[in-house]
Amino acid sequence: LAEAKKDRASSFFYASFPSIHSSRASSRTKMGHFESLRQIIFVGFDAKSDEAKRLDKEMSSGGLLMMSDSDIDDVFVSCSSES
Repeated sequence: LAEAKKDRASSFFYASFPSIHSSRASSRTKMGHFESLRQIIFVGFDAKSDEAKRLDKEMSSGGLLMMSDSDIDDVFVSCSSES
């Protein structure tokens, strides 16, 4: 977030997605704001492996990622749909 708030972008990414708190927030060349981005991770793995068991729970429960309840539900749905 600190890079997105700078008055001068350090990369094309931060130039495209400045923070709403940056002087660049109203730039006509922006594609959106940094705070509006949502990280999406695509991975493939055996859902029944020991490693995968750390991906289906929130960090506070011993998992590796910070996830919303909706994110956790999505993980369970995708794991149960495997054949």
